[in-house]
Amino acid sequence: MADALYGIKLVRVAALGGSPSWEGISTPQQASLTYQLQAGQRVEIRGGDKLYSAVEDDDELLGVDIAFTDAAMNGEAWAIIDGGSWDPTDKEYIPRAIGEENPGFQCEIYQVRYSEGSQHQGSIAGYTKFVFPFCKGAVASFAQQDRQFTTPQFTIKARDTTAARCYSWENVATLPV
Repeated sequence: MADALYGIKLVRVAALGGSPSWEGISTPQQASLTYQLQAGQRVEIRGGDKLYSAVEDDDELLGVDIAFTDAAMNGEAWAIIDGGSWDPTDKEYIPRAIGEENPGFQCEIYQVRYSEGSQHQGSIAGYTKFVFPFCKGAVASFAQQDRQFTTPQFTIKARDTTAARCYSWENVATLPV
């Protein structure tokens, strides 16, 4: 039996290195995932004005690009994704300097999971957790406009490492604390 995924409930990010200190984003609006593929090579041999034989390699998954939009300005998460620094006392964000490398982070995205068939909103079967173990990100855009809310948008690039693939997912019973 297949489950249905609904909405986006929680996004967590943690800087790489040491024991992860997770920052939860409880106001996500959307996360759009796009596979980054390396096209397989195709080699052909022709003879007598026709295709005699062809060998084609499979495409390879290199990573996932995530276009992420948040409904709020979370300074702690912003600093982890963009690589800058957040001062919680003064409530001030400072982006990283030119030439300074983004240290990278890990990311988790949680979606509500419902069982097959008609369901009530409170009939949650659990959650699906998408895990991205190595990411680099940047603020893509945000607009300031009269009578409009500002929703920061980020570009997150999840890539393979020697230890893990660019993403995985699993079903879990509850959200992390």
